[in-house]
Amino acid sequence: MVKILSIFMSILTFTLCTAASFIGSSGGSSATSKITNNADSEANAQIIFDSGSGYGWKFWGNATDGSVMKAIPDQDTIFKNVAAKSIIWKTSSGTTYLSANDSGVITANISGTASDLSATLGTGKGGTEMTTAPDDAAIVGNGTVWQAKTLPSCSNTTTSKLLYNTSSNSFSCGTDQSSGGAATPKCGLIDCTAPVLSDFTNMNIGTSTLEDTSYSGSLYIETDVNAGVQGGEITTSASFTATLYMQMWLTTTYNNCGIGVRGTSDSHLSVFDVVSYDSGTTHLKVDHLPSFTTYSSSPFDAGVPYATNGGLFMRIQDNGTNHIFSYSVDGIKYHTVLTESRTAYIAAPNRVFWFCNSANATHKAAGRLLHWVLN
Repeated sequence: MVKILSIFMSILTFTLCTAASFIGSSGGSSATSKITNNADSEANAQIIFDSGSGYGWKFWGNATDGSVMKAIPDQDTIFKNVAAKSIIWKTSSGTTYLSANDSGVITANISGTASDLSATLGTGKGGTEMTTAPDDAAIVGNGTVWQAKTLPSCSNTTTSKLLYNTSSNSFSCGTDQSSGGAATPKCGLIDCTAPVLSDFTNMNIGTSTLEDTSYSGSLYIETDVNAGVQGGEITTSASFTATLYMQMWLTTTYNNCGIGVRGTSDSHLSVFDVVSYDSGTTHLKVDHLPSFTTYSSSPFDAGVPYATNGGLFMRIQDNGTNHIFSYSVDGIKYHTVLTESRTAYIAAPNRVFWFCNSANATHKAAGRLLHWVLN
């Protein structure tokens, strides 16, 4: 650091001894030493910091001949360096903690206490122009300055998400997130479309129930024993495509689960299901039922065991003319097993449903619906 005393000695024409005589004199002392910078009043006074006393001193006098008229202590310890055109702030011990030159460059020693220096820096100087730190706020640039934008409380762990609007530079909450932003579960090779319990009306439900379980994105049913077809149904138009992906627990003979279509005028049902048999095998079938508890015929029976591990996609399509029954193991490629007239067994089909059925007096059937799409 340039020694301040030597700077002042090069600027001023008086010596340190002369300055000391000013300091020691009373009232309006004068001297023959010249002063510079036309210091003809206190407002224009030359100010020098005396390292011995720890104070600054103001000198001003006659603007015509430059004689010193008065010298008084300046306990603000502010020194104007005429040669360097700078302002320097010093501590009482003589340490510079802030200086500013006429180019606007500020040099600070911030090793002292917080009270030594307080300043707000603009964006152009690398600052934020902020003097406070608002709670729950983020600093956002608008292309000109930095701004503190409040962050909303999006704290619903199931549906909340944080949104940002680039036009208004503001944050808000969204409420359409699934499972707190977790990855969508897979059914086969596709994303599961979770069934919604409120979409379904109970069908032939006795003491059993359709359950919206704690397993997110699925519905569950465990049938009553020997109760027939039980499940949830939706009213349909003349044309639809209904697809499900279902896991099934078929514990004994004549337990079955699947998808079906029925009419309310004649109570007939056509069901596309997986059925367990005495031999311990399971068959993929299309069955005709005159009621929830009575079997009539099977227009399609795969005739080979079908493994239920993992689950199966099952689909019924009503194209206005026919019912088309198909299945898929991956959700992408479907295989049609039967096409029949939509009125071949049902006079006026107007319901589509998912179900499980127990035709056994001892054992129940159960199924978990993981995917349901009705178009």
